[in-house]
Amino acid sequence: MTLVTYPLDNTDYSMEDAALFHCTRSTGVYGDEDFKCSVSGADNTLVISPGLAWMRLARFKGVAAALRIESAVKLGLPDSVYPRIDHVILQYDANRNATELMVKHGVPSSNPQPPARVESEALYEAHLYQAYREPGKAAIEVKDITDLRLDSRYCGIMADSVSKVDTSQISAQVNALIEELHEKLQQTVSEVFPDESITSPKIAPEAVCEGKIAPEAVGTAELKNLSVTEEKLAAGAVSSEKIANRAVTQDKIGTNSVGYQQLICESVKSDIIAPCAVTLAKLGDEVKEAFAPAYSSGTSDLTSGSSPLESGKLYIVYE
Repeated sequence: MTLVTYPLDNTDYSMEDAALFHCTRSTGVYGDEDFKCSVSGADNTLVISPGLAWMRLARFKGVAAALRIESAVKLGLPDSVYPRIDHVILQYDANRNATELMVKHGVPSSNPQPPARVESEALYEAHLYQAYREPGKAAIEVKDITDLRLDSRYCGIMADSVSKVDTSQISAQVNALIEELHEKLQQTVSEVFPDESITSPKIAPEAVCEGKIAPEAVGTAELKNLSVTEEKLAAGAVSSEKIANRAVTQDKIGTNSVGYQQLICESVKSDIIAPCAVTLAKLGDEVKEAFAPAYSSGTSDLTSGSSPLESGKLYIVYE
């Protein structure tokens, strides 16, 4: 029986003997500053900073790997049809007697999976980063990269003890949060909203009042057909400065939606309402009744008879 003691003075040691010195350390990078990543998207390259990592190959065997200078890793081109998931890894190969910083490619698929990690005494891997490769997308972006260094399923932080903290769950939660925030940001930036998601039932009665609308904020393109109805507008909410010229057309106004309380003095001007936009069908019953005497007599002066409209002004109703 041979009891190996390392190190001893004036003693020759094999690699197996020296590996005892590292076997008590768990697999992982030394810290957050080790093997940091930056993206050079134009040429699909990840630049990896210097770092130190350990790999525990077996109970009595471990190795340390040090990257002393900054190194570039080329990811290669994505598949033209299907997405692919690639990993940037440290791979120890006993047969080659070396450890290499390299890219491990996944398989292109409609449902791509990350490449499997190998953990054997002869071939051992620590996975540092994940790159999602969109089909046909030549340049890699920061949003396509996921840091795996904290995930103990792939790498983790080195612990020099019998027990260590499992960081895989923390890493999964952080990555899920980042993905959720990324999706919401993408929706906001690209203005991706489901069709018809912003509709009149989403607006409480009288929720839109004068103080909520910026000058000339409402143009024709912003209004859905028949979206302006009586219960959606607070009394006096719409004034002329809030509506762009000729923004209100006939198909924007619901039947029987315009009554006295919806309009403030001088709010409806000729340059705001498109020609023939307001018809009798669009006016509230109380307005129709006010217009009725003059309209039935065929005159264009609607201030005649019992009409409450101001005398001396010409009012025209389009049928």
